[in-house]
Amino acid sequence: MTLVDISAQPERHGAKIRSAVAAGDGARSRIAASWHRCASYYGLAPESVVSRRILTERELRDSREQLGSLSDRIFPALSRLSKILSPYNVCTSFATPDGVIVALETFVDDADALRNWGLARGADWSEPREGTNGIGTCLVEETPIAIRHDEHFFLRDTVMTCLAAPVFDHLGQIGGAFNVSLCGSDVDSPARALIASLVLSSTRQIEIDHFHACYANRKIISLPPANGQSGGVLLAVDADGVICGATRAARTQFSLTDARLRSGVCASDVVAQGDDDFGTSERSVIRRELVRTNGNVSAAARNLGVSLATLKRRIARYELRNVFRGE
Repeated sequence: MTLVDISAQPERHGAKIRSAVAAGDGARSRIAASWHRCASYYGLAPESVVSRRILTERELRDSREQLGSLSDRIFPALSRLSKILSPYNVCTSFATPDGVIVALETFVDDADALRNWGLARGADWSEPREGTNGIGTCLVEETPIAIRHDEHFFLRDTVMTCLAAPVFDHLGQIGGAFNVSLCGSDVDSPARALIASLVLSSTRQIEIDHFHACYANRKIISLPPANGQSGGVLLAVDADGVICGATRAARTQFSLTDARLRSGVCASDVVAQGDDDFGTSERSVIRRELVRTNGNVSAAARNLGVSLATLKRRIARYELRNVFRGE
């Protein structure tokens, strides 16, 4: 495998990072913000050679348990994504919220090189441990991110370019991150944007499928994202029209905190559905029953438990005479 040239002096790589940190570039760049955290908060030095931390099998099982039922969707999705990307020199992985790789697939045949690069099950890629990198920085920032080879904090990691995206669970909490590491000749692949898009699509589909599974007995409302925001904007609603669950994207879009959801939020107050009053509610109940009975007013009256005369008056009031024809 042809590798990226990392023969540049460690001092040059370190000087670039320290210069950005000193200039306060962290306010303008997620990469520089990560460099600042690494140098100022974690006490890391870019020239340092820190040993890789690889969890034992027992530690790895404990870490994997964090995923819960989310793992039912993660591992099949990882396999599908890996097969799609098989023409490239890539390593596809998933890491837990604490940055540990629990699943990994690759068609790169140099296992020793992959392990040296930390691309192995059980490898700890948390940002405080490994500095700026796809997995760790994605989990800290909680947003999709691309770390080009020379943007890694440690010089040894500049052999790869990483494309990562977070996965959020049904409660809107970070559930882990998908990561694709481009190695060797594909580190600057022109297909990088396409690969990043595939990673993001995979994570969003996992979130949608997991949300539906967790609220299988509830009505799910799907809404368009606002302001170009990515992710499935989904609300789970109970029989009374009260929101009982929301994806991370929905929580962000509608400012739905855990506290607000616990106190009760009506779906009609979040989704513009017109006036929410007794008249509107009654009209909706009558309209649904007329649709069910294909416009048979007598049958609708029986099902609703009201007299035929009363129902006819309500139909006239709400102008529902032609509802069974879809008007």
